[in-house]
Amino acid sequence: MSLIFEVTNAIKERADLSWLTSSQRICFEAIMRELRYPSLINLYGDCGSGKTFLGWIIQQETSGYYLPLPKSVKELQPLSDNIFIIDNCSWTRIQFREILKQLQFLSITKAVIITRQKIQDDILAIKLELTSEDISTVLNNLRKIGYICPARDISNLWELFTIHKGGDHA
Repeated sequence: MSLIFEVTNAIKERADLSWLTSSQRICFEAIMRELRYPSLINLYGDCGSGKTFLGWIIQQETSGYYLPLPKSVKELQPLSDNIFIIDNCSWTRIQFREILKQLQFLSITKAVIITRQKIQDDILAIKLELTSEDISTVLNNLRKIGYICPARDISNLWELFTIHKGGDHA
């Protein structure tokens, strides 16, 4: 198994709310407040800012459904009152409206749409921005499960995947 998949699986198995960075926690709390009521939320941010990880945590905490790709929406059965996290969506209005039509058809009223840029439509948008403190938190979390990242400046979390196994996996 590739090291990236191994690390990703280890993160998914062990991650919980305590693993959120400060920026992710702020976004998480804002999203959870909004999801008390029917709402669509656009979580957006640069590549490698931690949006997908935050989506996994939201799914875990709400017993919702995480869809890694928007085309997965077409395969759903009508399921109201569930929270859906849809990752890797386009931010263009036309493509967002297509997803919106599918959600409405399925009576889905609570969803987090994850994009790299803010959706060009009337939707509540929450931006996740990566800070140096966030990077330190992620590095500490990776160390907890036995992965060591070389010390260097990084601008997004994907750059951390130049990692090495080290020590015991916790």
